[in-house]
Amino acid sequence: MKKVKFRSNAIILSVILSLFCCCGELAAGNSSGDDILEAYQQMNLKEALRLTKKYPELPESKLVSALCDIHDSDCQDISSGLRKLKDIYSREGKFPAPLWREAALSLGRVSQLLKRRKGIYHQADKINFREIFRRLISGYPNSLPACQAAIYLAESYFDAPSLESRKEGFDILEKFIAGYHGPAHYLVPVHLSADINYIYLNRDYHKSVKHLKAAYKLGIANPRTSEQVLFRIGRLLDFRLHDYKGAYNYYRQFLKEYPNSRFGPVVKRYLRKLKK
Repeated sequence: MKKVKFRSNAIILSVILSLFCCCGELAAGNSSGDDILEAYQQMNLKEALRLTKKYPELPESKLVSALCDIHDSDCQDISSGLRKLKDIYSREGKFPAPLWREAALSLGRVSQLLKRRKGIYHQADKINFREIFRRLISGYPNSLPACQAAIYLAESYFDAPSLESRKEGFDILEKFIAGYHGPAHYLVPVHLSADINYIYLNRDYHKSVKHLKAAYKLGIANPRTSEQVLFRIGRLLDFRLHDYKGAYNYYRQFLKEYPNSRFGPVVKRYLRKLKK
């Protein structure tokens, strides 16, 4: 069977960067477990697999072994990986919570992606990824995996053609944001997901700008993404919402915060236009 490469949506990927959400959440508390997680997080899969075989009883080994089965193109075994993830998922309360959350998120996301290739990966057909995402959101509402689960759950509704389904996707994101009380910066990718989908699916530039502003205010770790977001806020205010005063202020803020940006000449030209 053809090997599969799993790739996340670019907007999500630019902020989250991997299935492993947070090194702090996944800290093992023992040196062997830490070594296994670190090897996987650095994508040194050969070393990660060696360590899982050396310490097979560690929960970190069980999780990383499952993920390597799915993501390691050199020895990919999707059926085995899904089986291992399902076993971890069935042991909620008996498995370290941070590792369980990662297993649940991975199980849901991988099965979601496999189901897009209808009739090929039957091992994913009986996995209800929406139920998994909802379980993460309801059980661990203030965790980073829950933020990702909300994005993926909404995405499953955005993929459907009906307007009702798209509305459900937006409701999922908006309700999650409104009820979230965890670390504020975890919400950045949720806001960015809402932004891009409001534009592409609804052409709702008001809500897009609202979420871009919220993401920027929370602080975007990736400097390039932060730069792009601030540029887009000014440009949307200018060209789509015709809020020229707001656009002028954001353009000035952009030049102050990113004086050497490649967007600088464009922003200066926009400012000259608004001054006329």
